[in-house]
Amino acid sequence: MPHPTALPAPAHTPKRPAGWDDVAPWGSSLSGWRGALLGAFTVLVLLASMIAAPPVQASSTVLEREPNNNTQNAQVVNLGDTVHGSFSTRDCTQSDCDIYRFSATQAGRVQLDLRFADGLGTSGELEVRVLGAQGNALLDTALSPSDHNGARLHNVAVYVPAGTFYVSLKARERSVWWNQAYQLTATLAPARVENEPNNSTATATAVGLGQTIQGAGITGDCTQADCDYFRVNLSQASRLSVDFQFPCHLGTDQMYTVTLLDQNGTRLAEHKPRGSDCNGKALRESLVSAPAGNFYVYVKTMKRSPAFGKAYSLTVNGLVTPVTPTVSGTVKVGSTLTAQPGTWSPSGTALTYQWLRDGKAIKGATKSTYKLGSADAGKKVSVKVTGTRSGYRTGEATSKTHSVPLQTFTATPAPTLSGTTKVGSTLTAKPGTWAPGDAQLGYQWLRDGKAIKGATKSTYRLKDLDAGKKVSVRVTGAKNGYASVAKTSGTRSVPMQTLTAVPTPTVSGTAKVGASLKAAPGTWGPKDTSLSYQWLREGKAIMGATKSTYKLSASDAGKKVSVRVTGKKTGYASQAKTSKAATVPLQSFSRTPTPKITGSTKVGSTLKAQTGSWRPSDAKLSYQWLRDGKVIKKATRSSYTLTRSDVGKRISVRVTATKSGYKDAAKTSRAVSRIAR
Repeated sequence: MPHPTALPAPAHTPKRPAGWDDVAPWGSSLSGWRGALLGAFTVLVLLASMIAAPPVQASSTVLEREPNNNTQNAQVVNLGDTVHGSFSTRDCTQSDCDIYRFSATQAGRVQLDLRFADGLGTSGELEVRVLGAQGNALLDTALSPSDHNGARLHNVAVYVPAGTFYVSLKARERSVWWNQAYQLTATLAPARVENEPNNSTATATAVGLGQTIQGAGITGDCTQADCDYFRVNLSQASRLSVDFQFPCHLGTDQMYTVTLLDQNGTRLAEHKPRGSDCNGKALRESLVSAPAGNFYVYVKTMKRSPAFGKAYSLTVNGLVTPVTPTVSGTVKVGSTLTAQPGTWSPSGTALTYQWLRDGKAIKGATKSTYKLGSADAGKKVSVKVTGTRSGYRTGEATSKTHSVPLQTFTATPAPTLSGTTKVGSTLTAKPGTWAPGDAQLGYQWLRDGKAIKGATKSTYRLKDLDAGKKVSVRVTGAKNGYASVAKTSGTRSVPMQTLTAVPTPTVSGTAKVGASLKAAPGTWGPKDTSLSYQWLREGKAIMGATKSTYKLSASDAGKKVSVRVTGKKTGYASQAKTSKAATVPLQSFSRTPTPKITGSTKVGSTLKAQTGSWRPSDAKLSYQWLRDGKVIKKATRSSYTLTRSDVGKRISVRVTATKSGYKDAAKTSRAVSRIAR
């Protein structure tokens, strides 16, 4: 096969861009035949690849047609079709070169889905290139065997203009790719995109003010970098905002160099966005002034940058320069105010108006004049002017506010209350005579100075919730164009009610550790009185013992236990009654063995006390050695060493057991024979 001279050789082998992760492996490796049998098995290899590969959405399936080793004989494939091929024909130097030609009806982003078998090893490179109609490189990268699932290449941003473009795949003979099948699908997402080559002001991609264009640093068309130039034609000098955004998962290092140039190539500003600037805010807020003529944005992406191969978007907006408007006219209800907008730039900016009341838009007030109404009294009025122009970011400015004075009531009497102050009775508010007489009066009844929900009439019936509280009424006078006034009556104290029956509770059950006691509260009145319980030990509350029953524990042994019942009801004074106390007896040890003494009965020898097994087993045991039945000072351990003072005496030991909730118990051993020298 002839050498594919129409394909320029790659200038470098790109590194794997950061952030591309492998996904779960699929398929299995395929072994091919060499020599004469290779061609016979090509179709079988392709079919095996189709079975092993995961499903890919496509219009149809196409088999590779050889020869296809240069742009002149490139195989034509439709966008969306899946082509199945293999690296098995040595049609360029020591390699197989497969070239496919696609046609884009409009410019946009091409996404490549290239898949091949898993398990090909960890080394080796598969060259992947995308070429424009003139053979210019739009993508120049390499895949490793770990990229078998297509995810890496699918995430690479490749932009093509309308027309023909080529996808070139190249694998070397004797590499892991040889005799291996692959499947390739190319799809196009229409968009306004950069037009490569655009690595100088002369070849810059044209874009209009306010238009968003997509690009990517991927071709390496300047030294160790990709240089993209974009041109915006300005009909007049303008203030500009450049919106430059890119993926936010690329890290924290510098990603790009963005340089802004005038038509003479003079640098107006330069920015070096880092990973944290991915949302474009910092550059967007760094405004620049440019003269009329061509304005250039130069985006440089270094090959070593994590952003190399990633998509970015660029929008150049003109900025309308606002002027703070002023307001003329007398500020009072019934007068007309006029907005004076001043002179905005650029020329040709269209102005609209919106009058504001306390910062909020007044419905229908969208002319340059506004007549003040009663709704404006007591409010702050201003006007917001908005300037718009095609390709320019909207500008707006708001005038200073003007306070519209309120009128005042001439008579605002304090209300009075009538009626009996007790739960169930109705109180009536007497507002007095307000002036002007058409004032609208509102009522709000208060409980201890706080508004009672729903109590907004001139009368109010006292409820259980009011018992023990102070009740009053607030009357508010309102009228359009007048300052509202509120007056509050004096307070009335509502007495608490008392429970009608408060019996002393009784306690049933056996008063011993482990048994349960039950409180019988008796019959309280009214019937819906809520009762709560608190068990007491020696008159003090037992933590957590708040039910009608209580199981006696070891902590209660030897103590007096009672229960306190508290009755509560809204509007009633709470009351509590305590039962008669029940004494819980101490427990006795179930087993109290007599200790024994072991050891020689000669001076200098050590005697040991054998306590036996006490019940309960967690009893605390203490010792006291005795000489002829009398206490030996400091002899309080489980062993005792005989001294000369013990000669001729009889030695014994007393063991005492103690445990919380139990009576102390003591047992004395039998005395040993008289001690010899």
